[in-house]
Amino acid sequence: MVWWPTKDIYTDFKQRAPWYIHDWKQGTTVGIRILAPATYIFFASAIPALTFGEQLYRQTDGLLYGVHTLAATAITGIIQSLVGGQPLLIVGVAEPIILFYGYMYSFASGRPSLGADLFLPWAAWVCIWTACMLLAITALGACRYVHRFTRYCGELFGMLIAVLFLQECIRGVLRNFRPDASTAPLNSPQNSHAVVLENGFWSLFLTAAVILSTLWIQKARTWRYGLRWARAFLADYGVPLLVAVWSFISYASIQEGRDMPRKLLLRNTWQTLTTWHVARRMKDVPPAYIAAALIPALLITVLFYFDHSVSSLLAQQTRFNLRKPPTYSWDLALLGLMTAMCGLLGLPPVNGVLPQAPLHAKRLSEMRHEALLARVRAVANKHRKLGGAELADEIITDAEHFESNAVTVLRQDPQLQQLAERCHAAAAAATGDARTREGGAEYERSLLALTTHVAEIAPVDTQEQRITNLLQSVLCGACLGITIILKRMPEAVLNGYFAYMALESLPGNQLWERFLLLFSDPHRRRWGFEDPSYAWIDRWPQRKLFLFTLLQGLGTGAAYGITWIPIAGIVFPVPILLMVPIRQYLYPYIFGRPFLQDLDPMPGDDDPPSPDHSSSEQREGSKGLHLDVRDPEVGFDTADPAEAAMVHQQKLSDRHHGKSGAAPIARDLEAAGSS
Repeated sequence: MVWWPTKDIYTDFKQRAPWYIHDWKQGTTVGIRILAPATYIFFASAIPALTFGEQLYRQTDGLLYGVHTLAATAITGIIQSLVGGQPLLIVGVAEPIILFYGYMYSFASGRPSLGADLFLPWAAWVCIWTACMLLAITALGACRYVHRFTRYCGELFGMLIAVLFLQECIRGVLRNFRPDASTAPLNSPQNSHAVVLENGFWSLFLTAAVILSTLWIQKARTWRYGLRWARAFLADYGVPLLVAVWSFISYASIQEGRDMPRKLLLRNTWQTLTTWHVARRMKDVPPAYIAAALIPALLITVLFYFDHSVSSLLAQQTRFNLRKPPTYSWDLALLGLMTAMCGLLGLPPVNGVLPQAPLHAKRLSEMRHEALLARVRAVANKHRKLGGAELADEIITDAEHFESNAVTVLRQDPQLQQLAERCHAAAAAATGDARTREGGAEYERSLLALTTHVAEIAPVDTQEQRITNLLQSVLCGACLGITIILKRMPEAVLNGYFAYMALESLPGNQLWERFLLLFSDPHRRRWGFEDPSYAWIDRWPQRKLFLFTLLQGLGTGAAYGITWIPIAGIVFPVPILLMVPIRQYLYPYIFGRPFLQDLDPMPGDDDPPSPDHSSSEQREGSKGLHLDVRDPEVGFDTADPAEAAMVHQQKLSDRHHGKSGAAPIARDLEAAGSS
């Protein structure tokens, strides 16, 4: 097959273009419920943008701040949602680029011929060089190798981002225990020892309250108390509501002459004038520094190539069961153009962000699954008088209209009819002449068993659409009009939300899960890990898992440690990128290919990658029920859907019969009994 430069970009566009209209149509199928993930991801984008803006304010002596990060996030987010290939990918100003700009400002401000006055024009040259490099490597087919960024490297980078988020939270808490010259003179009553101490403890309380309350309310659907609609509402909108509630509560401590806790360092949008003349002043940068801009540009290119690709990969994990083709080359080329645009506008550049991108996909998949279970409950309540087989058929029929791949799996499952019969019998007892509390309770238990079983067996289906990305970007842009309100938000609330995002990104990160297993009782290692995807826990000795986890943790620690080195900290992406060849060429000799294929599968370990630019090769992993799409008008197509469903059903059957999850639990119970 003949290859030419930019062929991969063209191929991505050609594969994704037929789905463009479908992306918008699919976003309208769930009605107003689309606002829940849109609101969630808006807060996950806007709050980090504000916090990073404050970090930039301190690092650049007020040259850049929250208005710039919000504007960059909003403008590029709208572009990504409208013309980007992967609508689930969230772009924004990320923590690594904040570190880069801090190092670059330290370098520029210390050079008399450059100085702080020419920092933004020089940064624009860095962005121009970065854009040229990104477009060049994309045109040369660099995205053909993104499948080499395996789970090992992606989770290492995700853990680094979580650590940096937690670090920013801790720094914010400690900063509130120190006098702050940016808010008042150091010798003023506002910075007296008593006031600073009171501000510190008040901020510590708010940060802890935000962390604990958000982690608690996101599990509202599993609460025993409250109506179902109320629990669903709190689970969907509780986190942003709590951010607003704790911000209002912070004003309980306001006294005359005291502004506690400290608020955001944010100027009004219409006072931002520094960015409009950046492009015109680029000619004032000395030629030597224009050439020197190639060095940070090269490192940012490496960072964006890795970070953007990993964010896209984690948003398209196999567990989300996406059906539409990926567009790594198209999105990276678009990122290059947006990087140049941000530089010319005097804005910090953006890229795919973690953990927002995978959290976006996760929320959309949960929304689809919740809708299916709501339909199952509605069918059961509507058809209480039907027999078990008829009730099961109704559930399958209703599921067919919503979950296009659920019907195949449900029809292969005999347990569905048994649970439907049990639900029917309980309903008949509850609605008979002897209507008792026991009968109603039995019906609720039967209905719970039925919906739980459907939730387990029905494959995850993700709402692949563009509306949530567009809505959250427009809302970020709307924030530019209310900076006078946003600047009254307490810094402590944002610190708490940062920690919440870091902690929420840990479940599902295998590095974190293997780390927890190191401290688990050997007899109870499977507790909480009964899913068949965790079968590797029993297949491999703990010593080998410990070594694998240790090396991955050392890679994270090395990258994190470099961020603390002044100026030289700009090379912190290098250790992460070095893990790619180490994983590919060295680890097979240390751990063996079977071990790596189980914990960190890489296409090509067993079979050489196809030269075609196919989606199945580039998506992370190949386990689970994967349904590929061929024609957007027809729907999806697999080589043998029934066979895929039977494989999926067999995995569930193995779990129910103890081949993967029940056997270890039985051994645990036996060991507990003998002891």
